[in-house]
Amino acid sequence: MKTLYLMRHAKASRDIIGIKDIDRPLLLEGIEGTRRVVDHMKEKKIIIKHIVSSPALRAMETANVVAHAYGFRRDEILVYNELYRPDIIAFEDCIFSLPDDWDHVMLVSHNPGITNFAESLVTMDEAMHTAGVLSLSFPMDRWMNLYAALPVYNFFIHPKIVA
Repeated sequence: MKTLYLMRHAKASRDIIGIKDIDRPLLLEGIEGTRRVVDHMKEKKIIIKHIVSSPALRAMETANVVAHAYGFRRDEILVYNELYRPDIIAFEDCIFSLPDDWDHVMLVSHNPGITNFAESLVTMDEAMHTAGVLSLSFPMDRWMNLYAALPVYNFFIHPKIVA
């Protein structure tokens, strides 16, 4: 069994003069929202063993909040460059490249790509919120078999519903 957590980065600053999009930091509201989501996940005994993140600052800062809460070191977060401005193929390539002994993996990325990928796996009633997490489990042993296994919907949470 494999469990995949898709997390959209938390609320970030916008339109700061002189800062490239990839370097936009999280707002305090985003950090606090991520902490609420992660606290809820830990309360529910949700297991995360590996984190893979976009290289964008706001995604890395989101991943760092999760990593800290779960006792990971920052250098244990795998950076996958294609998760910045991703399409469905970027998510597939990332997942297909994961080691098969990794069974609880969180990917931290961006909209619209993360919502599009989530909708390619399950029916979504709404787009991925900032700091939102979709959890799906797949009855399979190899990540390459992602589309051969029917996903089991575990949960979708975001800061507004775990306040």
